[in-house]
Amino acid sequence: MVDKIISPHSLDAADLDGDGELEFVVGEHNPFLPYRSRSRLFIYKRAEPRGRAWLRYEIDGRFEHHCGARLFEIEPGRYAIEMADGSYDARSVQPFTVTVTFTPATDPFEPNASFGAATPLELDNPLQTNILPRGDVDWHYVEVPHQGQLKVSVTEVPANLAVAVRIWNANRETISDWFRPLARGGNTEGIIDVPTAGRYYLEVADTEGRERSIQPFTLTVTFEPTVDRREPNDALETATRIELDQAVSANILPVRDRDWYAVNIARPATLYVLITNVSPDLDINARLWDSQASVVRDWFGPLARGGNTEAAIEIAQPGRYYLEVTDGYDDARSIQPYRLYLSLSPIDAARITAAAVSTPTVTATP
Repeated sequence: MVDKIISPHSLDAADLDGDGELEFVVGEHNPFLPYRSRSRLFIYKRAEPRGRAWLRYEIDGRFEHHCGARLFEIEPGRYAIEMADGSYDARSVQPFTVTVTFTPATDPFEPNASFGAATPLELDNPLQTNILPRGDVDWHYVEVPHQGQLKVSVTEVPANLAVAVRIWNANRETISDWFRPLARGGNTEGIIDVPTAGRYYLEVADTEGRERSIQPFTLTVTFEPTVDRREPNDALETATRIELDQAVSANILPVRDRDWYAVNIARPATLYVLITNVSPDLDINARLWDSQASVVRDWFGPLARGGNTEAAIEIAQPGRYYLEVTDGYDDARSIQPYRLYLSLSPIDAARITAAAVSTPTVTATP
């Protein structure tokens, strides 16, 4: 119980001071006292976290009506307030007082409630924004320069909100499920892989769409690119040409990513393959194809996740060969790059460096 008053015919609740807590506005209509004496308007604010004590503020002590204590959320513009006697059967020469207060939202981008109205968001630049009014949805977009991973963080969240976020691509396709907090007032965090450069969209809303707050929360989007500048190279036809005895760094990202490499071998020899510096999340497997799209050496992989992948493959004919690289079960990805090294001599893994080679993409020869 918060308080006892006579005939609280009108009541509303909202976060009036932006602290993430609801305050109650109550209008009293006391039929036992003269109409213009003790019909009061109160605001109640919680004074103890569990609601066992409340502060009461009397806003007006002269008049109140059955439907008078109402709170409204508004968009920018001009508004009119209509006032009349409740039953249209009385008048008075005595004036009354009308008080209107306004608390502006922090969000600078409204209205942005649809995909088409999305507003630009700078990477690594925290934005303070609001969910207001109830049912509000905010759309933003970011420009991503390269393949990599986006990290979305929602912090400093009002206690009554559960801010959820999901990601869309420019084709209006969702590329993530909703990222949600563990509880209302909690932070929301999510990581999503973006396969190519481009524009990506964020949809931001309260989880159930039933809460709002004048208190802002902070939305931050950061981006970490992969080291691989050769994407897309996920098929034999778009294989990246590499040279023998040069280290190449690349990523398996997103999940089910495949990297294809083309290498020219001038004479019959043994081709040594080493894939090292592998993320503990990955078990990288590879297989070798010839220019006729026939498998020369089927899949080979490490002893365990995070281990090196090695092979010695006999090459009977000179020509162009293709190495296909992927995660063993297509169920993992990593922003940590692996290192690939091909040679016609046995490879000393200790001397392999992280130097990435910038090479063009070529079309397969028949």
